[in-house]
Amino acid sequence: MRSFAFSCIVLAILPSLSTSYALPPLNLKKSNHIFMVREKVNDLIENTCRNTPDYQLCFSTLLSDPRSFDADTYGLGLIIVDALKDKATSAVNAINRLKGSNPEFIRPLIKCSISYNAILKADIPEAIEGLRKGVPKFAEYGMADTAVEVRGCENSFKQSNSPLTDLNKQVYDLSIVAKSIIRMLL
Repeated sequence: MRSFAFSCIVLAILPSLSTSYALPPLNLKKSNHIFMVREKVNDLIENTCRNTPDYQLCFSTLLSDPRSFDADTYGLGLIIVDALKDKATSAVNAINRLKGSNPEFIRPLIKCSISYNAILKADIPEAIEGLRKGVPKFAEYGMADTAVEVRGCENSFKQSNSPLTDLNKQVYDLSIVAKSIIRMLL
């Protein structure tokens, strides 16, 4: 009840206050600058992603990583490759779990282990090094081979449905997005 009464009193005297008690005008220069920089970064992300085969995957992946707001195109490529590395690591963990619980899949899972080992030990490091050293052609090779390795894993499940289809698709799609961003640097 007291807060209601207080609110009524404030509302009653508020119009009679002189302008000398008014708040100073907001200084929007700094926040406008931040807004303009943020808008430019969003434009870079949006323009970059529009030139990939999967705009939505590219855009959501980049926006979910705060590093993208300070990145140039090389940096955006690295962020996508890092996301790819996380997905490939998830795939390796899934393969290891499946090896213990699904003996009928042991042969294709061994093939997938070999494929993902190549992705994590060779292809992704090649892409990262190529981007960091400003040699995007090597980065492109790494992402192209990642797509080939993932397809090989998926195709190894000839007689049955692959339990890795969703992860393989995610890794494949990210590799294609990364490759297209890297091609912009050539």
